[in-house]
Amino acid sequence: MDMFPKSIIIKIKSYETGQPIPNIAVKIRLFATHKNDYTCIPSLSDKNGIIEVKKDWLNKEIEKSLTLFAMDYSSTLRDCKPQIGIKIMDLDEVQRAVQGWTEWKNILNIPQIEIDYLSKASNREYEPVSQIVNLNGQSSREVELVTKIMKKKA
Repeated sequence: MDMFPKSIIIKIKSYETGQPIPNIAVKIRLFATHKNDYTCIPSLSDKNGIIEVKKDWLNKEIEKSLTLFAMDYSSTLRDCKPQIGIKIMDLDEVQRAVQGWTEWKNILNIPQIEIDYLSKASNREYEPVSQIVNLNGQSSREVELVTKIMKKKA
């Protein structure tokens, strides 16, 4: 049975204020049952701190990986465990993703505008937090990630 909802809504909020945080990059980890897990980076959080991850988009991201890196991946979304990992990326992860996307943009068909958006993410201001979310076949699932403002180094 397919346990992935049609839509996963991720809400990014500030620990200090409870307010939504826009312009935050997260990565999604799909736990494969065969070979390697998948890591996907959806669009940045919007002005309401929301990122919507659609099942169709996850399937397309998996298909890209299966096509380009067949030796590393073999699971489909239906084969993945009914849970996901969600992590607010740290600055180094964002920079590595921008570099990788830039190097592979033609092969992965990544528009330059997406790379530009990712490079302007506000992640440097917030602590990276992560959460593993169990999915239970609901038509949609909401997840809230609460992060703290990074302390300035003296």
